[in-house]
Amino acid sequence: MKNILFIFLIYCFSLSFFSCSSSTTDNSTTDNETTNNELIGNNNNSILSGSIIGSGEYNNSDLSKSVRILVGNSGGFSYKTPYVGRGRLIESFYWIIPITNWSKDPKCWISMESIKFYDSSNNILHTYDYSFVSGSIGLISNSYFINSCLTYREEGYVSGIVTKNLYTKVYKIVVSEIVSRSSESIKLSDPSIKVKPLRYSTSGTYKRPTITVKNYSEIDIVPSSSKYFLLDSNNRPIYWGFLYPEKSGSFSSNSSKRFVTSSGGFYYSGSRFKIHVFINVTTFNQTSSSPVSNSH
Repeated sequence: MKNILFIFLIYCFSLSFFSCSSSTTDNSTTDNETTNNELIGNNNNSILSGSIIGSGEYNNSDLSKSVRILVGNSGGFSYKTPYVGRGRLIESFYWIIPITNWSKDPKCWISMESIKFYDSSNNILHTYDYSFVSGSIGLISNSYFINSCLTYREEGYVSGIVTKNLYTKVYKIVVSEIVSRSSESIKLSDPSIKVKPLRYSTSGTYKRPTITVKNYSEIDIVPSSSKYFLLDSNNRPIYWGFLYPEKSGSFSSNSSKRFVTSSGGFYYSGSRFKIHVFINVTTFNQTSSSPVSNSH
């Protein structure tokens, strides 16, 4: 009887051991898959320094200034002092607010909501409903790409243009909240894209920058709606504009492409030596010839 009981106990122990081993292996595989697919960030931008950008006609202090900021709900993000800038001595201006993601999880669709500009007497001058951050590229639900993503401690820029003659008057920016529309129900993963600005050259009276960018990805991509930000000596963004590929068409894997400022011209009349470039892309769906677009 004792022998039968002993054999029975050994049999139960064996079943329990193999069951636990199988469960541990399954969990390990799932964790590895999740980690490998996590958005890495910093996959589409670089800070470049080199020769002078701008004509140097005016002092830099005449072309940009810091303004105050008040944010109602920062939502896990931090923000720095905003700057408003202009290319020439005119009263319309470009505005930029640096923000940083302090959540351990990557966030996408990051925006500032209800952005209001005030003068020193607290009179409202201008409003924006919202503006998305210029950040890294993420893959949403395995179907399309978006460039308003930030990983943990990654910084991006919320920016816009005010075409009214308000540069001298603007004193303060008030933002209701900083939000991210990504959630647990939306699958966010790394797009396996790496496209990096490498260097710039300049030409013309205004020392217009031309950016050389390399596609390190294993797939061909198509660039779209890219941006540059001129930086001061302390790496603060003080002016921005759009960039476009010099030649249209796809951007082949492991090749380089040149990007230039808007066809309307580049008329920055100060002198800067640093530029932060963000490249936005579409890519071709692996199962069809239709492009998958990034909408922000």
